[in-house]
Amino acid sequence: MVSSRTVLRCTAAAVLVLAMVHATEAQRLRSRSQQQQQRQQQQQQQQQQQQTSSSSSTASGVDTSCPAARSPRCQAVPPQYRPVDGSCHKADRVLGMSGTPYTRIRRPNYADGVHAPRAGVTRAALPSPREVVNRLHPDVDVPNPVVNHFFMNWGQLVAHDITLLDTNFPEANSACCAQAARAANRATDSCARIDIPANDPFFRRHGVTCLGVERSGSQICEARHHEQRNMVTHYMDASHVYGSDTAKAQRLRAGQGGRLRVRTINGEEHLPADEQGDLFAGDVRVVVTAMLSAVHTVLLREHNRLARGLATINPQWGDERLYQEARRIVIAQWQLITYRDWLPWLIGADAVSRNNLRPAQSGYSQAYSAQTDPRTANDFAAAAFRSFHSLIQNNIWFGRSGRQGGTVVDVPADIVLRSGMVQAVVEGMLYQPSQEQDQFMADQIKNRMFANGRAFGGDLIATDIMRGREHGLPSYNDYRQTCGLRRASNWQGFSDLISQRNIQILQSLYAHPDDVDYYVGGLLERRSDTSATASITSPVFQCIVVDQFRRYKEGDPYFFDLAGPGQRFSPAQLQEIRKQTASKLMCDNIPALNVVPRNAFLKIGVQGNSNVQCSQLPGLDLTPWREGGSSTQQRSQQQQQQQPCEQAQQASRQQPQQQRRSWWG
Repeated sequence: MVSSRTVLRCTAAAVLVLAMVHATEAQRLRSRSQQQQQRQQQQQQQQQQQQTSSSSSTASGVDTSCPAARSPRCQAVPPQYRPVDGSCHKADRVLGMSGTPYTRIRRPNYADGVHAPRAGVTRAALPSPREVVNRLHPDVDVPNPVVNHFFMNWGQLVAHDITLLDTNFPEANSACCAQAARAANRATDSCARIDIPANDPFFRRHGVTCLGVERSGSQICEARHHEQRNMVTHYMDASHVYGSDTAKAQRLRAGQGGRLRVRTINGEEHLPADEQGDLFAGDVRVVVTAMLSAVHTVLLREHNRLARGLATINPQWGDERLYQEARRIVIAQWQLITYRDWLPWLIGADAVSRNNLRPAQSGYSQAYSAQTDPRTANDFAAAAFRSFHSLIQNNIWFGRSGRQGGTVVDVPADIVLRSGMVQAVVEGMLYQPSQEQDQFMADQIKNRMFANGRAFGGDLIATDIMRGREHGLPSYNDYRQTCGLRRASNWQGFSDLISQRNIQILQSLYAHPDDVDYYVGGLLERRSDTSATASITSPVFQCIVVDQFRRYKEGDPYFFDLAGPGQRFSPAQLQEIRKQTASKLMCDNIPALNVVPRNAFLKIGVQGNSNVQCSQLPGLDLTPWREGGSSTQQRSQQQQQQQPCEQAQQASRQQPQQQRRSWWG
């Protein structure tokens, strides 16, 4: 087994290499952007009819430049408030915009070099993802000794903020089984199939022989291979609260007082309903679990709480100003809590320090780099961050006493509309341990995902494996090399991080060490450092996650603690924002909640974590946001800044657009 020092050194070296490559590619992008601007000046009329380009930085140096679906109009100076669709953040105005392709850390490995799912290096068929799940990912109860279920759920919300595949409902995927049955590699351009083994202990008794998977929407890029699209912004901007396009953002707004739409039940604010009567939020996956819908409700209430407070101290502000300022504070809290309080328990406190990922504790940060590409990497979205699925419990708790509320699949998301259920679900998460991040997976998400009352559903983990293949992700061995570990030349080359028993199973499933799926190998890795402050994720996932969160922070010109002109918080405002914690966020927005763990992400007793009265937690004081005696000229400038945004948003008040839905897969 490799030492923790060796793993940390390899991870640090790998992150440095990735940073250097991203910087080199970003320089190429800036040069290309300057050339494009010159051509635009020379041929302005012609360029208005053309599409702009978005290019991705890759560790392999492969060019995955892709045409953008639309060309946003950007002001000469960055707007005061970040555009909701992620446009106009950078010199390359579509960089990070919703609906644009992912970037890559490694060159894709499609079987045909274009779009066919990855195949074995000897051209032998890769094992059925369901067979891999049955052999390597059984349901074994291993509670995490450090973090709770709220930690897991926060991670799901982070994922939903920065990645959403362009796919439809999973229920419609049954047609994919027939479409892909006779295709090479068991996949077409739109469908893939997961064959169920004849001896499957669960699905065969329900007569299920195949699970269909709709392939992610993608487009051909300049390098002539497909790249999947990210349907939300690539920034950590609380898009799961506010949406990732102007039309949806407007549908979520109440239109007065800067508030978001709600439905009021027994005097409490709850998520509104969409046209089908389902819960409606910035992200369609709000309906997947009650845990997600509960925290969505809290974030909705927090926005409206802030909007009311700002309106009280600034009665001269209109709806637009109140909405944008409340949104800006919510995004700041979201970024602060994620980076300061949540991320160290995922990747380890040492990795946070080495990579300058902790937000500034006072004053302003100088971390922003115009050269840093902030986009979500396919390697991260389709594999590394999906490792969070191993933290999910089969059943969820209601309340702090551990009362069994039901399975994670069967408890409906809209249960939070019932009296007291937001509190019950949140308290259950705060006191229920998560599962360990390891190879073991809960039966509910392997056998009954999206069951909708049926005895069987889908297999989330088999779908994760298939996603990696159909996105053309290289093998586990390739990512070992990327992350500074020794490339295995034979099966025993995996023994530094994978047990002999699991190596034997891998050898019986795969024809070659280079065939092992990245997602599968990463889940099998042992962590050499199991101390309370160490990373809970494995080395080949950790290095990709570290690189991604570094780029989210350094590549975002609107990150909350920056001193950028026009959009920065004042020093006094920043100090108030820094008081916020996830525990206080729950206290402020669940009226009957009186006691919480001081650290909302840790089990009681870990690192001295203990219960505390809500009244003892410091809260955010909005006094620094009071605008006292601003001059007529200042107010005029503010109105001019707001007018283009208000006009565009008013124009977007239209009939709801049909949105394609993607869930966990």
